[in-house]
Amino acid sequence: MIIIYKNSNIDVLKNGAITNVSDLYRKQNIGDKTVNSITFKGPLAYLACGFGIVVFDTETFEFKETYIIGPGATNLFVYQVAFSGTSIFAATKSGLFQAPLNSPNLSSYASWNKVTGIPNGPYNGVVYFGGNIITNFSKYIQTNNPSAQDTIFQFDGTNWSKYPYIGLPFPFVNKISVSDDNSSFMILDNWGFRAFSTSGTVLIQYWGNLYSANSWQYVSDAIPDPTENGAYWLADKVYGLYKVKGTPLVDPIFNYQINGPSSISDISSAQLLIQNDKVIMAPAFLDVGMFNNYNQDNIYSFTDNTWKQAIKQDTALLFDINCIAFDRNDETHYYGGSWFNGLIEYKNDKEIARYDYSNTNNLIHSTDYPGSTVTRVGGLATDKDNNLWIGLGEAQRLLSVKKAGGGWESLDFTNINAVNGSPGPYPRIRQVMIDSSKQVWALSYGIGLYVYKFDGTFAQPNASNAKKLQNIVGQGGLPSNEVICMTEDKSGDIWVGTDKGIYVFYNPESIFTQPSGWDAQPVYIQQDGKTQLLLQTEEVSTIAIDGANNKWCGTRKGGLYCFSADGQNQLYHFTTDNSPIFSNEISDVKVNPKNGEVFISTDKGTLSFQNIVTEGTENFSDVYAYPNPVKPNYEGPILIHGMINGAIVKILDVAGNFVFETTSKGGQAVWNGKTFSGQRVASGVYIVVCATSDGEQKIMTKILLLN
Repeated sequence: MIIIYKNSNIDVLKNGAITNVSDLYRKQNIGDKTVNSITFKGPLAYLACGFGIVVFDTETFEFKETYIIGPGATNLFVYQVAFSGTSIFAATKSGLFQAPLNSPNLSSYASWNKVTGIPNGPYNGVVYFGGNIITNFSKYIQTNNPSAQDTIFQFDGTNWSKYPYIGLPFPFVNKISVSDDNSSFMILDNWGFRAFSTSGTVLIQYWGNLYSANSWQYVSDAIPDPTENGAYWLADKVYGLYKVKGTPLVDPIFNYQINGPSSISDISSAQLLIQNDKVIMAPAFLDVGMFNNYNQDNIYSFTDNTWKQAIKQDTALLFDINCIAFDRNDETHYYGGSWFNGLIEYKNDKEIARYDYSNTNNLIHSTDYPGSTVTRVGGLATDKDNNLWIGLGEAQRLLSVKKAGGGWESLDFTNINAVNGSPGPYPRIRQVMIDSSKQVWALSYGIGLYVYKFDGTFAQPNASNAKKLQNIVGQGGLPSNEVICMTEDKSGDIWVGTDKGIYVFYNPESIFTQPSGWDAQPVYIQQDGKTQLLLQTEEVSTIAIDGANNKWCGTRKGGLYCFSADGQNQLYHFTTDNSPIFSNEISDVKVNPKNGEVFISTDKGTLSFQNIVTEGTENFSDVYAYPNPVKPNYEGPILIHGMINGAIVKILDVAGNFVFETTSKGGQAVWNGKTFSGQRVASGVYIVVCATSDGEQKIMTKILLLN
């Protein structure tokens, strides 16, 4: 097996051993080294590269030759290579090229000629099947027009003609291939895939409806299963690895089997939430401008180390679920907000209801555009009483409420949003948050923040209970109206991420109790002997709080930061250069309060980091150390779990000698198994004494450490 990476490095797996062949990776000044496909001929592998063709010997693990086939010995981008009985063909960006196999010097461009009799332009695939050379003329690549129609040609050794068995036309072909046993010719296009026999009979076909629940337009490879007649394996960029089997020309195929690791299909998510170890993810990331991308994926949930997608209620279209909220009393009951279809309700990972203007008496308002039938939901949050607050887009009634006791409310912000007495712009709410003072915050990028003081009556917004906060002194004091995210920390302060760094409302409850003095403030830090503003050159896309009140700050270009509770000390800075994160563009971060696991969503995938900080408890409960016993040669942290945040932790040996002292952060304290002087302690039992600073609560546990 030859494994080729994006950077052109190569691993060869043979007889259980892996051999790295880095010659192509290390080669300099040869142009684009992208390897687009591999064609085998005996022990030789012909690599179609961005600069030409490379011949690799699978027995000696050596590169034998390089073919630079462009006119005048210039580099030529090669998509695929194929062999007939007498010739070698190369599909390139500049046409289909051919050379006789008996040529004494295939590495010379003079041995290669552009094939005539077919259109001039790019050919992105060529294969040998059923005695014919088959190639695809890519009108799409030539014109960069998605509606341009490609054409597949075949050569019988004498004449060129259009491949006659296509049937329905298609815009563009991504790939053509032939099965190892030469029984199937496969076409992968922007709708799905089809497989043909040598006589042109359709063996299997799947063309996904662009807006269906089982859309397959992202199939990137297909091969027949040699052990099961009529079955094919599909590598799908959205749905993963599938095994399918179906009757020819029947669309859709329902007999399928998903394989591979539990995973999500979308590489970028809009929002993550965690409650009682259950993680849910909104799949449609609409960026700050909140523009539809017509993503049809449903909410993903993660429990017991398994990802799964929520089941739709019916076949009705459902677009762009970009925000989510849990029922505070039941993690199996949650909601999703669609930027097209309104509010979606779920129970046990199944859709159970939809709500929009049409079935709520317009209390979940449609957009304010005349004749609109679209209900845009961009933010969701549940308050302590389990009322669901719904942030809407392109409507002056920018907040709706699904009341815990039943019924709906709609809040009109026309007067609050007005500019010089005239109706203000239509907000596009992209986040809703309820703070500990029952103030409801709604964020609209480009406008700023709206704050509504909820007194339990759902009174309409007015000058005494609602404000619009912007980049005006005395009216919010934000550095910019391009507000991207917000969160409340454990001190009740509101941290706000903008395109110009982080600002904090330190006394948010005073917004409605004091005439002034409540504007957002920058966070000043000392760096290299100079006073600077925290992340002032970054666009801060998300902020999460862990058990120790540390701030996890994702940015749109600079990766993920973690700062101490006051923002003064940088604890971590993860980028693609120093960590496994997939991208420096962070879309969301959430911390599991039980185990400290930090879920990180980027524009190229989601992963997690096991933080040592967990949520602190109100009382010492289930206090234990891990690992315990501590085995010889273990040099990692010893975690004491079940702490009250800020508890004093003392380590003593059985003789009562004082060994170490620390303070818990969140729900855990950390000991490195060493004394104050840095020496590893001797083997034995160590007593851990924990107490709050006032001494009112105490507890003890033990650790066995072995050297």
